[in-house]
Amino acid sequence: MQFYPLFCIAANTEKLYFNIEYLTIQEGLPHTDANVVIQDKDGIIWIGTYAGLCKYDGYQIETFYQEKENFSNSYVNRILDISIDDEGKFWLATVAGIQYFDPATKEYLPPLTIYAKDSQHAVNKNIEKFCQ
Repeated sequence: MQFYPLFCIAANTEKLYFNIEYLTIQEGLPHTDANVVIQDKDGIIWIGTYAGLCKYDGYQIETFYQEKENFSNSYVNRILDISIDDEGKFWLATVAGIQYFDPATKEYLPPLTIYAKDSQHAVNKNIEKFCQ
């Protein structure tokens, strides 16, 4: 009988409801362009924009800017991609290059000095994630 697969599909159909929220500059995003959205192991949504990294916990948006670099432009805060390493640290691909962010301390740190104690392999492993 050719009706059996159709019967299984029809028997298992149910309505699914989704709660969709829109995040815009009115809700607190620092820029209209959200280039990357990623969720960490704790369920926090992280958004990379052209004006910094945003953390959204389902209630409010918190924005983090890279202010340690002495650039006369905003290239370091133009986030194009995000990769989370095994320790839960963020590797950010920006227009100015790779930035490193620790969500526990809420600080930007130089990537090569952080992983110099471990090995250059750790840095290369995270950079390779951006190239995939």
